[in-house]
Amino acid sequence: MAPAQSGNITQRLSLQHAASWLLALTVLLVIATLSWRAGTDRHRLPDGPIRWQHIDPGTALRDWQWIVIHHSAAEVGSTGGIDRDHRNRGWEGIGYHFVIGNGMPMPIGSIEWTFRWRLQRHGAHVATRDYNQTGIGICLIGNFQEQRPDPLQYARAIDLAAVIIEHIPNLSPEQVIGHGEALGANTDCPGRYLDMDTFRTDLHERLAERGHWLPQHSDF
Repeated sequence: MAPAQSGNITQRLSLQHAASWLLALTVLLVIATLSWRAGTDRHRLPDGPIRWQHIDPGTALRDWQWIVIHHSAAEVGSTGGIDRDHRNRGWEGIGYHFVIGNGMPMPIGSIEWTFRWRLQRHGAHVATRDYNQTGIGICLIGNFQEQRPDPLQYARAIDLAAVIIEHIPNLSPEQVIGHGEALGANTDCPGRYLDMDTFRTDLHERLAERGHWLPQHSDF
């Protein structure tokens, strides 16, 4: 085969591969968008600064001891899509209390809280029962084994954790852990590019900016 012909075939195969990948991504986005729009019982926070009244469930708070940070481990995702997946596993619905979007398809930094927060229900996001009973599950859409979270998405996660800590006296930044830091967990979640030591340091700084002082130390 002539070199020119070989090059043309290789180019056509590369274009076909790219087209197939783009089609698959488009299908995933359409499915995720439909799930997001039609999905679970959820409440969308307004854009801008997060205040307690935006997430006040209007009922007695559970005895929360932890905030557990997760990633969805997928580039495309939504509250509704996760809810559907968890229901397919036989659960009563999405296992997280909050979901933060990355733009695919939920807007970047958008926060939705689910029925578990509204009803102050236990979570279903850590294999260990104790963390589910006393841990608030926050899931950031994205795969942080492969890339860093979007800066706005990350900042919104910090702000959300700060507001929760300000209104739940027995919580502190040291009780904000990654899924993989939970005792008995065997997972890389929330991924190598979401460093929890850095997250806790940034959370301390954010609380200080908001006038909420806490002594800083780390048990991890």
